[in-house]
Parts: sequence; structure tokens; C-alpha cells
Amino acid sequence: MKRRSDGASDQAQLRERIIGLGEHSVRKSYYPELRARLDELERFRALLDQTNDAILLLEVPGGVIADLSQTFSRMVGVTREGLLGKLLGPFAPAIAERVGAQQAGRVVTELSGPEGRVQVEAAISFVTFGEHRFAVVVARDIGERLRAERAQLEAEQRFRATFEGAAIGMGMVGLDGRLQDTNAGLQAMLGRSAEELHGSSLL
Repeated sequence: MKRRSDGASDQAQLRERIIGLGEHSVRKSYYPELRARLDELERFRALLDQTNDAILLLEVPGGVIADLSQTFSRMVGVTREGLLGKLLGPFAPAIAERVGAQQAGRVVTELSGPEGRVQVEAAISFVTFGEHRFAVVVARDIGERLRAERAQLEAEQRFRATFEGAAIGMGMVGLDGRLQDTNAGLQAMLGRSAEELHGSSLL
């Protein structure tokens, strides 16, 4: 049978462990591990916030924003606090629709906010944490790429108009010395159609 003094001793030892006095205290064994874990999470958060891609964690199927990177906040022009717990739909309806239907994959769409619209390519995937299912969205700003593609297309169209409308005969020759394309002027000079001239050698 345990003596009363033994019970008091056990309680004292437990108290010391809880408040961090004993050799095997909870604070000494648990708090450093917790601190290390929190530091790791803070480093991971800093890494996410420094990426150029917008990253979202959404509740499924509701589409409520559970977490986000700073990049997404900048793209839509709304603070992190103003986005947490909000529905994604007003900011990215196409992505929200796919998340609601639980459709993984890629989509080219727009993010919209108070400061305007941003064209993005978004990758959507799904993960499960415990009993909860979430969508992970990684969106990349493709506005610069699309502007470059449009500029290239416009330059090609201008060149084509100049090439076709030139009063003199013009042709484009491949590295093998064969005609790849000709304009109406050259076709008239040689008395042959574009199909007849294509692939012929000028040598």
C-alpha cells in the first residue's frame, strides 16, 4: 500500500515536470521539440512567400481559402487576413468551379481583384489531411509570356503582309537551297504557281 508521503512526492514530481523544474520536465523535453517544429514551419512559410507562384490551400468541396502564399495576396490585391476564410469564387471562378467538381489538372484563366486582372496557368491537385480533403492550387502569372506571344504573332503578320504585298519577287530559301515560300511577284516573274515553286532549287 502506498504511503501518503509517496503520493505527495509523486504529485510534487509531476508538478515539477509541468512547470519545467525536474530533470525530465515537460518543458525541457517537449518545448524544444515544439520550438524546432515551429521554426521549421516558419522557414517553410517564408519559402512559400518568396516564390513567384501563387499557392492556395482550399477546403473541398466548399472552396474556402484555408491558407495562401503572399504571392496570391499580391496578385489579387487583397491582404492575407482579407482572404483567409473567404470563398475563392469571386477571385478565380474557373478554378473554384474545378475545385468544386474535384477536377485535378491545369487551367488557363484569370485572377481578379480590386487592382485588376492577372492571367495565370493554374495546376490543381487534391490531398487529404486526416479526415479533411483539400485542393492545392499553384498558379503562375503568364501575362508576360502571353504578351510576348502576341507581339511575336503581330510581327509575323506584319512580315507576311510586307512579303505578300511587295512589288518585287521575293522568296524564302531553306538551308538546303530550296524554296520554302514565294510571293505573288516571284510567281509572276517565273510563270509558276506557289505549289510548283515550293521545294524547287534555285541553283
